[in-house]
Amino acid sequence: MRFTIATMAAMAASSASAATVLPRSDLGGWNISYVQTGGADRTHSEHVYGVYANAELADNIAVDCLSQTTSDGQVFSGNDPTTLTCTPASFSYVYNTADSTLTLTQTVELSGTNVTVMGTSQPFTTKLDPIRGKGGSAHNITFQATTGVA
Repeated sequence: MRFTIATMAAMAASSASAATVLPRSDLGGWNISYVQTGGADRTHSEHVYGVYANAELADNIAVDCLSQTTSDGQVFSGNDPTTLTCTPASFSYVYNTADSTLTLTQTVELSGTNVTVMGTSQPFTTKLDPIRGKGGSAHNITFQATTGVA
């Protein structure tokens, strides 16, 4: 089967339900801090906060996620409840323990269209909390969004 460029363009245009993937340079990026705390009672938290910046936006967008796990009081029950609160609600993160990276996802309005942008940081090292000796932090983790879907 032979397709011309015009045929391919028409096929692409006819896929109205297909998502539009935007070029990388239009997607912006983040400057993030990551703070992890822990306690002897298995209570622990992860706090990811910072800003999303894009040249198209008048101001940076503050982002903040706090994940808190509290002990249920039962040793090794596996039922310790975790709560996750993110602002804005369209912002989320995954801390990849295998390679110490953060993957962020956020929906922002660019050129009048809601675009979900995503990016993964380079591996980073957390600095141990010198007072408690548990948990750690890393700051000024900067990286670009690498994918965007409208």
